[in-house]
Amino acid sequence: MRRMHTFPVIGPGTERAGILILRAWVEENSTERLRVRITQTTKGRESRVAGAGTVEDACQAVRNWLATLLEASNSSG
Repeated sequence: MRRMHTFPVIGPGTERAGILILRAWVEENSTERLRVRITQTTKGRESRVAGAGTVEDACQAVRNWLATLLEASNSSG
């Protein structure tokens, strides 16, 4: 059975949202085997594409994106 969330749904006019997509793959014949393509958007902004070659770099990109989303929410609300 699907679990229902107890937090309220935010109306479409007040939502602070964005999309972060990580596409990761392993290259067998390379010294830097991990490849990550990072596509990020936030409401009202164009997409940005970046890359990472380590787990740490990919995690830092996620942290940075979330911090930016929170900053945008705090400054506009």
